[in-house]
Amino acid sequence: MPGRHVQVLFLLAVLVLTIGLAQANQPTPGPTAGPCSLLSKQEVLEAIKASEAKKPGKPPAITWEGAGQDEFPEGVRWCIYSYSLEWAKGDKWSYGIRVSYQRDPGAPQLLREVKSNVRKTFYSVEPLRGLGEEAYWVDNVRLYVWVKGGLLVIDHGFRANQKELSIQLAKLATGRIR
Repeated sequence: MPGRHVQVLFLLAVLVLTIGLAQANQPTPGPTAGPCSLLSKQEVLEAIKASEAKKPGKPPAITWEGAGQDEFPEGVRWCIYSYSLEWAKGDKWSYGIRVSYQRDPGAPQLLREVKSNVRKTFYSVEPLRGLGEEAYWVDNVRLYVWVKGGLLVIDHGFRANQKELSIQLAKLATGRIR
C-alpha cells in the first residue's frame, strides 16, 4: 500500500528530527523565542481532540509522541509536534504538525510565491478571511498566515483536510506574535 509507505517515511523523518530535542512546554510570547513558543503541547493536544471529536464515528485515541524544534537548510526554524491516532486495535497512524514563523526577507517572497502560484504549482489555494492580514489554505495540508510583518506556516505533512484544526492553532499562535 503506497500511502502507508509514505506515512511510515514521514513518521521516520519526524522521529529523527525530534530525537534529543527539548520538550515544548508552556509558550512564551514572541517569535524570537522560536516556533515552539507559539503553541504549548496541551494546546495542540486539545485542538486535535476537538477536531477529531467533530468527525463522524468514534474519536480515535490520541497518543502524544513529542515536540521539538529544528532548523532546516533554508534557515527556517520549525516546531514539530508528533502524535498518533488509534481508531481500532492495530489501526494506529503517526502524524506531525510543523509550525514556523519567519520575519526575514524570505517571508514576503514566500507569500508572493504562494499567491502567484495559485494555478501553477499548487493543487489548490483558498484565501481565508479573518485570520491575520492575509491567509491561504494550500493543497489541503498547509496554512500560510501573514501577521505582524511575518509569515506563520502550519503544515500537516501527509494528513490532509485539517483546515479547521489549522485555523484553531493559527488563532492561538497569532495571539502570541508581537
